[in-house]
Amino acid sequence: MDVHFTVDATFKTAMPKNVTHIRGCLRYICSKQESKFSDPEVTALTAKLEELKLKRGFQTSLKHKANVRELVAEKAVRDNLVSFALNVGHSWSSDWQSVIRMLITV
Repeated sequence: MDVHFTVDATFKTAMPKNVTHIRGCLRYICSKQESKFSDPEVTALTAKLEELKLKRGFQTSLKHKANVRELVAEKAVRDNLVSFALNVGHSWSSDWQSVIRMLITV
């Protein structure tokens, strides 16, 4: 399998050490030749994925956008709680701190 990319992306910020560029991943993936599934298993897995795949269309797009908005809002709430808890520090009782920890992990 030959995979070629002609466009290189340049990151605007320094990347963490655990992040790699796609070329390294592609070389690694393409180096693997051993099949993990038999042909009938591949056919069954493909059929199952097609069965579970959402139908393309306007309604699916609306549901997806609504779900993304909900996830973003939930993350914002968690981030605000974390920020609040860190700013309050040790002035709260241990009961309140445990409630905040519980909310953060939701």
